[in-house]
Formats: sequence, structure tokens, C-alpha cells
Amino acid sequence: KPFAVAGGKLNIHGLADPTCPSWVKLQDLKSSDTDEVLNRVVVGNHAASCWNVGDTIFLTSPDWSLDNTFSTTVLDIDVALGEIIVESIPPVFAYVTILTAPDYAVEVA
Repeated sequence: KPFAVAGGKLNIHGLADPTCPSWVKLQDLKSSDTDEVLNRVVVGNHAASCWNVGDTIFLTSPDWSLDNTFSTTVLDIDVALGEIIVESIPPVFAYVTILTAPDYAVEVA
């Protein structure tokens, strides 16, 4: 999937660890124990260890429209569970994970 920039500038920086993936398929979305807000992005143990609190993650569009991409800030990371904790993710992304639609899972970068 391409990243398109129109009328702006995109700065892309490599990760410090060369074994870290630049993107992974979204494995699952979960809510915290206290509410129903989807705020736990499951990416796997190694990928989760590559992000830092304060980083911005980007989810590719769950459909054909580039307007449906989503970005958010990493609030916390649980490497043991392979999860990145954010404020919230739109519920539509729950339908395009490796668990729900393996051939169409969105990517997390």
C-alpha cells in the first residue's frame, strides 16, 4: 500500500534497531479492562518493543478510501503482550485484523 503526500512534506526516519519491522499487519484490537474503547493495538512482541511512548503510529485504510487512514500517539507499551496502548482506535479497524480478515488486515507503521 502506498503512502501519498499531496501539498506537504513527509519525513521518514528508520528505526534504530535494524531488526525492527517498518510495518506489521494488525493482529488484533482490544479494549482495556475498564471500558469498551478499543485502545490496545496488538502487533506482536518484537514489533511492540520497537516503538516508544510518544511515537505516532499509522494505520492504513481499512477500505479503498485513503481518507480512512488513522494515526495516533503511543501512550504505553506492553511488550510481554505485544500491545501498543493508545487513546482509542475507531471500531471499524476491528474488522480488518489478521484474526478477522487475514487477507485484508490493515498495516501498522
